[in-house]
Amino acid sequence: MASRDPDSATLADQLRLTRLSLARLLLHPGRDADSNRQKVEQLTEAREDFEKRIASKLHLATLRLATTTTTPIQLRTALPADAAFVDLYRYTYFEQDPMVKGKKGEKRTDRYVAFIVRKDKPAIRAELKEAKPIDDAWAAWHKVITADRLDEKAERDAAKRFTELVWEPIRPHLPDKVKTVYLAPDGKLAQVPYGSLPGKKADTVLLDEHAVCHVPHGPWLTRSSRRPSGPAAFPSQHSPRRPKRPFADCRTKRLLEMKGLSDAPPFASTQLGDRPLAHDRYSCSIALHPRPRRSGC
Repeated sequence: MASRDPDSATLADQLRLTRLSLARLLLHPGRDADSNRQKVEQLTEAREDFEKRIASKLHLATLRLATTTTTPIQLRTALPADAAFVDLYRYTYFEQDPMVKGKKGEKRTDRYVAFIVRKDKPAIRAELKEAKPIDDAWAAWHKVITADRLDEKAERDAAKRFTELVWEPIRPHLPDKVKTVYLAPDGKLAQVPYGSLPGKKADTVLLDEHAVCHVPHGPWLTRSSRRPSGPAAFPSQHSPRRPKRPFADCRTKRLLEMKGLSDAPPFASTQLGDRPLAHDRYSCSIALHPRPRRSGC
């Protein structure tokens, strides 16, 4: 709709900028709690106003149930040889004590599991075990990387702990030939900057091994390969489709410079089925493994 209506395009852009400002303020609050609270309320009200104005312009069609299902075999066929799809799923594991009947003998545990799909192999299931230690590990890492002062040792230890719980069970199923990982995380795992996970070698990150692109789910990836225009692209700051913009966050700029990526050509493409999928290292995973940084921008 926004592509055909200039007013809607303006509203959509204002909504996007408001959401970015709100997210930045929540992640990096100032020292004045009252001022922060007032700004959060103002941005929240502005966001809701833009959402209502956009919704009033929408003419929503009746939802239709899917008439076909997508299978892992279809996804395997659509994937290129140098790509893999990883689906991280949260579920409840149920156990019944044979010695205790009824609900008293029930035990329910939230867990995570990963399903890995590659072109050359049937779908692989990798258990990640209980969800609580994983969620706690991400909370600890998030707390360190969003602190006012970066503690490099604490950050590396927290990242290593999370990687051991989540990515190490997956890594054996992603050989070196896999250059792109399409990732569909679930629950709190959707918040994680996977590109900044520690790599296999010292002083490297996962982004050095694979391009990491978030997708909503496997059926979307399969259906996208059938569209005349191919799957949706992820344009970056330097994408040919969008004018070059200054970095909004000096920390991100510093991290990119330290990795030697600030001037590197970011835009690349890979084949998904018979259609090219555009992606880039910035939008696929903008957060890099933090390194020591100088004060200021």
